[in-house]
Amino acid sequence: STPLGVDEVVFSDISYQLPVEANGRFFIFINSDETDVIYEHTDESNNTVREGPIVISPYPPADLAVTDFMVPDSSYSGQTLNISWEIANIGLGSSLTGNWMDKIYLSSDEQLNPYHDLLLKSYRHHQPLVQGESRTQNITLTLGDGLQGLFYVFIQTDVNQNINDTIRANNTAMGMMEVILTPPPDLLIAGMDVISEVVAGQPVSIAI
Repeated sequence: STPLGVDEVVFSDISYQLPVEANGRFFIFINSDETDVIYEHTDESNNTVREGPIVISPYPPADLAVTDFMVPDSSYSGQTLNISWEIANIGLGSSLTGNWMDKIYLSSDEQLNPYHDLLLKSYRHHQPLVQGESRTQNITLTLGDGLQGLFYVFIQTDVNQNINDTIRANNTAMGMMEVILTPPPDLLIAGMDVISEVVAGQPVSIAI
């Protein structure tokens, strides 16, 4: 760097990204020659200045809401089905990250229990959702074999709470679906032919 001559002045501009959780009154301190590279003899006391206070307002929170959830009225076990859902940001601010996860569960009752219900699909978002924006997702998934009866399908957005969302009650939606048992196949061995006498150590032919 260029040495600073007597009575010379240097100006600097810096930009700093405030932490999301910053809120309240703060002071700014500037400390020159922090590592004492410059010998100033007895004139070190004016190397630090303070400005402020400055008031930092809290970042306006986002509010992700499941505003639409489309589940077919019925489907067959072991077969594919299409599900779509819409996520809207109805909060006061944009989401600070685009990285969050949605999950779809199948439940035998009307209460979502992620530790007990069957996870059908996970979907990861990669783009932030600005205030007032919505996004629709469509997926195809396969139901398990042997399912039968009335089931409840749940969509839960931002399951890991990565978004600065202060209202969580609207992060989940539910739909009902009748699962019809697909008639299973029944494999049957109709017959088998094996010769009655064989020799040890030799190949044996078996006809089925």
